[in-house]
Amino acid sequence: MESPLASDLLEQLQPLFKEPDFDILFNRLTEGESKSARFLLKMELNRLWSPCIRILDMRSKGYPCEVVQHQGMMHYLGEHDKKIFQEALLRYQQHYTTGVYETVVANAKPQYNQSNELNRTNTNNRLQIRTLEFGSYHQGREERIHYSSPVTLLLEDGQVIKTKTSNLSVNGLRLFLLEPCTYQLGDACQLIFSGLQKEDPQDVIFSPAHYQIRGDEQEEGQTWLRLSCEDQRPEFKEYLRKFIQNNKTRHRVSIDFAFTTTEIKGFEQFYLPRLTGLPLFFSHEKNIKLEYALKTENNQHELEYWRNERNTDLLAGLFNPERMQALLQQPTEQKSTIIYCFTHTLRSHIYFFSATEQELEASGLKALFFSVGSKRSSWRVYLFTLEVIDPHLKLEKLIDSNISMEQYRLGLVHQLQQLKYVAQLTAVNLDSHLEEYQQWSPTESDANLLRDFGHPIDAPTFQIELLHYAQLRREPRYMHKTPVVVKLNGHALIGWTRDISVFGLQVELEASLPCQNGDVVLLSLPKMQDLIKNMKLADLRYRIVNSNNTRTILHLTVDGAPDTHVGREFFEMLIEQNQKKLTMTKEQRHYRGMADSLRNLFVNHQFNYALYVDRHYASKLGILGISQHEHSLDKLLLSADRKEADLQPLFKGPLLKQALMIPLHQARREDRPQVTELFVQYRALPQGKVQNDIRLGNEFGSIAEKKEFISRALALGEFYSVQIRISRTGRPDMEYLAKELHYIAKYAIHKAKQLEEALWSVVGVCDVIDTTEATLQRLDIKR
Repeated sequence: MESPLASDLLEQLQPLFKEPDFDILFNRLTEGESKSARFLLKMELNRLWSPCIRILDMRSKGYPCEVVQHQGMMHYLGEHDKKIFQEALLRYQQHYTTGVYETVVANAKPQYNQSNELNRTNTNNRLQIRTLEFGSYHQGREERIHYSSPVTLLLEDGQVIKTKTSNLSVNGLRLFLLEPCTYQLGDACQLIFSGLQKEDPQDVIFSPAHYQIRGDEQEEGQTWLRLSCEDQRPEFKEYLRKFIQNNKTRHRVSIDFAFTTTEIKGFEQFYLPRLTGLPLFFSHEKNIKLEYALKTENNQHELEYWRNERNTDLLAGLFNPERMQALLQQPTEQKSTIIYCFTHTLRSHIYFFSATEQELEASGLKALFFSVGSKRSSWRVYLFTLEVIDPHLKLEKLIDSNISMEQYRLGLVHQLQQLKYVAQLTAVNLDSHLEEYQQWSPTESDANLLRDFGHPIDAPTFQIELLHYAQLRREPRYMHKTPVVVKLNGHALIGWTRDISVFGLQVELEASLPCQNGDVVLLSLPKMQDLIKNMKLADLRYRIVNSNNTRTILHLTVDGAPDTHVGREFFEMLIEQNQKKLTMTKEQRHYRGMADSLRNLFVNHQFNYALYVDRHYASKLGILGISQHEHSLDKLLLSADRKEADLQPLFKGPLLKQALMIPLHQARREDRPQVTELFVQYRALPQGKVQNDIRLGNEFGSIAEKKEFISRALALGEFYSVQIRISRTGRPDMEYLAKELHYIAKYAIHKAKQLEEALWSVVGVCDVIDTTEATLQRLDIKR
C-alpha cells in the first residue's frame, strides 16, 4: 500500500474508530499491510478524530451563509456546506473533529472559492511556495506585549519625531511613525518614553534610552520601525522586564514572534538530521584549524570514510594550511571549492589522497587523478563551502536557555568565541558519474605521480558532537572499522566495516562484488578473531538487504535464527562491553550544550535549501527553508524579496512526479536519501519572462548529448545542475519544541494546534544542492 493515508481503507476505518471492538476490526481489515502502513493509519485516525476548535466561516466565499451552532460553537455555512457538515458529524458520531473541519473545507464549491484557494490547486501555481529563513530568530527570543504608548524618537541628525509603540520587549520594540522622517537602517537613536513616564513613573524612565534601528515595514503609506535596545543600564532593562511581567494581564501578549520562531525551529529540526552534508567549525589563530564536526543521521558515513584502519579520525587532514589559505583568498563572502578524494589500501593500511580543482590544474595531473581515483570504490567528490562567522552575532543567543548556570554559559560563550568559520562538506558524487571521470585520458600513466596528493598518516584532532534529534532507528548503530572478508559464489573480497549493530552491519569492499539484494554472504572478521578465541568468527551468514550501484557498499543483516547466530552474539557482547568507550568516542557531548550551540550557529549559515513535502496535497510542496545569506540558486528560484519561491524551473510538468514524488513514495523512513539529479537551461527573456528546459540527469543517451545540452544552455543563458536528496520523515521532534509550544498554547491554543498540525503533515524533506561547478569540471566545460 503506497499511501495508506489516501486509501479506501482509511475511509472504511474512520466511522469504526470509537467502536469497542475497533482493534479487532482494524487487525482484520489491515491484514497483510506492513507495520509502517498500519502505524500511519492509526496515527492519521487519531489526528482526524482529535477535537477541533477552528470555526468554519464561509462568508468570504461569496454566497449566503447562516449561523449553525454545534456544541457551543457558531459556524457560518452555506446551504451546501451545512449538508456536508451534518453528514460529516454523523460520520464522526456528532463530535466536531479535525476530520469534520477538513471534510467541509475540502468540499466547498469550487466556483465560490477565493482566488487564493484556486491557486492552491492550480497546476501552474502549486509550485509557488513560501520560504522560511533558517536561524533568523537568534537575534531575539523573548516575551513581548502589544502596547501602544506615546514615544518621542530622537535621531542623530537632530530630527525629533512623534511616534507610538506597537509592541514592547526588554531588548526591542516596534514603533509606529506618526509623521514622516528620514533614517537609515543601523542608525543609532534615543527614545523618550513620555507615555510610560505618566503611566509608571520611576527615575530610570525619565532619561532618554539608547536604541538602534534594525528594520522597517511599509504598508499603505504607513511606516513601522523595529528597534533593538542598546542601552547599557541594567536598571532600565529591569524596569522594562517588571513592567511587561506586571502588565501581561492588561495587554495582550504577542505570540507572533514566538510562533514564527517555533515554526522555523520545528522545520529546522526536521531537516538537520537528514542533512547529507557535514557541518564543520574552524578556529583561526596562526593557521585555520578544524575544531568541531556535527554528526547527524545522514552524514555519519562521511565521518566513517575518514577513519583509518586504527579507527583514528583523519578528516582534519583534508584541510591542510596551504589549501585553506588558498580558499580564504577568494574574494567572495562565501568561499567554495570542489575536493576530489580516494583511498589506497596496502597491507591493511588505508592511505588518503585528495586534491582541489585548483591544485589539479596547477599540477597538470587532473586527468591522471580522475582516471586513477574514479576506478576505486573509495572515490569521493566533495563540495566544500565556508563562510566567516558574523563577529557581531550575539553568541549568548545560541546557547540553550535550559543551561542556567552563568559560569557555565560564560564557558560556552568562550568556546564559541574561538570559532571563526562555519563550513559544510557535502559528497556530490554519484555512481552514474564514474564513466564521465573515466573518459579523461591522462598523458601520464604512472600513478606514483599522485604521491604529492597523499595525506600524512596522522592528522590534527577535532571533536565530534552529536546533533540532538529524535532517534527513530530500530537499534543503535556504532561507527567501528575492522577488516572483513566477504565470500559469495566463489568470490572472496577484502573490506572493512563502516558501522556495526547487534543485528547487522555495513561493510565497504575494495572491489565490486557480483551480488543482489537477498543474497546470503559468508563474513569473516580476521582481526577480531585474533582477539577472541571462544567464538568462531569465520563464515558467518549474513543477508544483503541493500547495496550501492557498484556493489562495493553492502548493508547486511543476520541470516537465520538470531538467537543462535554467532555474529549477533559477538556484536552484542562487543557493544555491551565497550558501551562507554563507543559513546565517548562517537557520541559524547564533550561540553554540555555545545552540540545545541553549534546547531544554532550552523543554521545561521544554511548552505543548501531544505524543501518540504506536505501530506495533505498529493502533489503539493510545503515550504522552502533558506539561508539568511544569498544562495547560488536564489536567482533561479526565489522572488526578489526572498519571501516566495517558484520551483517550476526544477519541477514543471511531469518532473515533480518523476523527480520527487515517485522516489519519495518508494523510500522508507530508515533509508538513505534517494538522489535525483536535474539539469536546467535558464534563459531570461524580455519583460521579466524566463524560459527553462529541464532534463533528468539519467535521461541523456550519451555523454556527448549531455555536453551538448550544457553548452547550449551556456550559449543562450545560464546552466544549473541540482541534486535533490529526498528523505522520508518520521514523527516530528515535538520534545525539542515542547517549551515553545506550551508558551504559545498558554495564550493562543489554536495557534499551537495549527503549528503541531503543520509539523505532523510533513512526509518528506529534501536537501537541494547546487552542483553546477562540479558538473562543469567533471565534463571539462568552461563557462
